[in-house]
Amino acid sequence: MRLRLNLVGFVCLAALMAWIPTQIHAQATLLLEEPYSYDGTFAGTGHAAVYLSRVCADSPTVLRRCQAGETGVVISRYHNIAGRDWIAVPLITYLYAVDSPEDVPLVADEKLVKFLRHNYVESIDINNAASYQLAGSAYDRTSYGFRIATRPEQDDELIRILNSGPNSESYKLLNRNCADFAKQIINSIIQRQSIAASLAISGS
Repeated sequence: MRLRLNLVGFVCLAALMAWIPTQIHAQATLLLEEPYSYDGTFAGTGHAAVYLSRVCADSPTVLRRCQAGETGVVISRYHNIAGRDWIAVPLITYLYAVDSPEDVPLVADEKLVKFLRHNYVESIDINNAASYQLAGSAYDRTSYGFRIATRPEQDDELIRILNSGPNSESYKLLNRNCADFAKQIINSIIQRQSIAASLAISGS
C-alpha cells in the first residue's frame, strides 16, 4: 500500500468540498481512480465511481435525498461485498475513512488506515476481505473528477430506480465492472438531460 502525507490530500479535499453545490447547482461527479497494488501492477485496473452531491443514504443500500449540511454519497459497483452489487458511502468516509473533514489525519501509515477502515466497515455491518474498497480511497489512489449538472427530478428518479431494483452481486470483470456501472449512471443522467432539452425546444 502506498501512503502519502495528507497535505496534498487536504488540498484535494478542500477543492472537492468547494465543488459541493447549492440546492440549485447540484451535480454528479464521475470519479476515475488510478490503479495500485497488484491489480495496478499486473492488470492496470483502477476504479470508477460516481459522487452524487444531492443524494445521501439511510444505509449503504438505501438512498434518499440529502438534508441540510450533508455532502452526498459515492456509489459504485463492487466485487465480494456482502453479496451486494452497489454500495453507497458518504463522501468524506469514501475518501478518508472518517466521518468529517476535521477527523482526517495529517499523516497516515498502513496501520492507521487499516484501523480506520475496519472501524467503518464494522459500523455498517459489512466486514470481509474485500471491504477495504469502501473507505479511505485517497490513501491509496489519485482520483480525477468530471462533473455533470443534475436537476432534482433526475436525482429523485435515480434514487427510485436504485432503491427499487435488485441489488445482488452481479460483478463480471470484463462487462459488468465498476466502470460499466458508472457509465450506466452517467449515461442515464445525460439521456434525461437530452430528453428535457428536446422537450424545451419543441415547446418554445
